[in-house]
Amino acid sequence: AQEAAAKAASEKAAQEAAAKAASEKAAQEAAAKAASEKAAQEAAAKAALEKAAQEAAAKAASKKATQEAATKAASEKVAQEADATAASERMAQEATARVMAERASQCQAELSALKSRELVTFKIGSAVISDRFDVVLKKIKTILAHCPSARIEVSGHTDTSGAESFNESLSQKRAQAGIDYLLRAGVETSRLIAAGYGESLPFKSNATRQGRILNRRIEFSVR
Repeated sequence: AQEAAAKAASEKAAQEAAAKAASEKAAQEAAAKAASEKAAQEAAAKAALEKAAQEAAAKAASKKATQEAATKAASEKVAQEADATAASERMAQEATARVMAERASQCQAELSALKSRELVTFKIGSAVISDRFDVVLKKIKTILAHCPSARIEVSGHTDTSGAESFNESLSQKRAQAGIDYLLRAGVETSRLIAAGYGESLPFKSNATRQGRILNRRIEFSVR
């Protein structure tokens, strides 16, 4: 009976030990599973955060690139418009310059043609323009109105009568007389230049009386 009791007690203890071992094993497995699941969840959460961060970074980079592209395009457009405006202005200026040059050339041609027919001349030693030249001077004023931006030189001349220094001074006075007429006629001061050349640029030979008369003159030319 004692042996049976001891055997039963031994078996019971073995069973309890086996049950305890099984319970501990189950607890360890449950803990391991829970730790694995937690690690998986943490890894998934980390991966999701990283993915979200990457997507956000990619979105920000795309937005920045779009903004930079838009800024660059706007800048290029502004530059192109500025270039186009500058080119347009340059073309307009060149066209205006051509028109002004053509008008100036036409004025000079008309002045030269008038000079070949009619001259404004002076008496010996005088710088006073006679009233009889009003018609010629009005023609000159009309010609100058065709080239309103051109500068005009009024040049004074003399014959060879008198000293050279006197003639230089007299020719300047004659040029100024022409300037004064144009000013009274409404031509702007800034357009006019007075130049006295004395006896250095004769129109005709000073050997004849008629030549000397024609040399005592003023001329008008585009500069």
